[in-house]
Amino acid sequence: MDASVGCVSVPVVGNARELRQLDSLFEREYEPVGVNHKICFADFEGTHRKRLGTFVLHRRARMFHPSRIRVIALLVFVGLCSQHSVAQTIDDVGQWNAVFSQGKLGNNPDSKLKWWFDGHVRLLDDADGFNQSIVRPGIGWGLNENSSIWAGYGWIRTSPLDDGDDFDEHRIWQQWTWSKEAKPFKVAARTRFEQRLVETGDDTGLRLRQFFRIQKTLPTELPVTLVLWDEIFLDLNDTDFGQRSGFDQNRVFVGFGFKRSKSSRWRAEIGYINQSINSIGPTDRSNHILAVNLFRSP
Repeated sequence: MDASVGCVSVPVVGNARELRQLDSLFEREYEPVGVNHKICFADFEGTHRKRLGTFVLHRRARMFHPSRIRVIALLVFVGLCSQHSVAQTIDDVGQWNAVFSQGKLGNNPDSKLKWWFDGHVRLLDDADGFNQSIVRPGIGWGLNENSSIWAGYGWIRTSPLDDGDDFDEHRIWQQWTWSKEAKPFKVAARTRFEQRLVETGDDTGLRLRQFFRIQKTLPTELPVTLVLWDEIFLDLNDTDFGQRSGFDQNRVFVGFGFKRSKSSRWRAEIGYINQSINSIGPTDRSNHILAVNLFRSP
């Protein structure tokens, strides 16, 4: 390297051979400490300047050696894992019962105006205590054969697990739904936006929910389907009733759907839900739930 005139900062570390090399170049002694020394090329001539340039390149290359990068990455990963592991998880067992129904408004079979209703009763505390009830009506408009838009209201009654007082939540919601069938599979998605009014605070909580579902018809005598779905909840703001922006919870379901006959409008689904909740404070929750759902098709 033909080093041009200028000054560089050379990191000096405790390597005896390299310190002797540096000492021979600069005719001075360096302590084996992790500091930078400012060195000017103009102070050296000819061969010594070339040797200095080669030495600087070597020292700086050592700073970014792959082994050092791997060590730094490992330390960062361990630190992140340690931070995440601070939160403890409480496991609980529950049972959720629900009914879902929708149909067209009016007697016109081609009507795009629709109605929606779902109701829930949820038990937790080892499925021995009431936790929550939901009544959620709505109306919708069919965009095409596969998708619709909806809006509605939800009344939610919650009994806290920490022996606090029961409280009500009034929830305004809007959603877009989509489904597509490609036998033996059927896939569906739902994007829901909620405005939460909880009586324990004055703020309005904003929340986004994204739902994905896939089911497969099994080759059985009676109509039986294998069902898998997942829904993620994201809080969009902080509120005075305890909501904080970011990841709120995730629900994943695996189970089976049953119909008495292929022409029946009613379908039952029974399966397992894992509900992972990102709670405020050092303790998160993981609920293991037996889900019993009843659906009425349009």
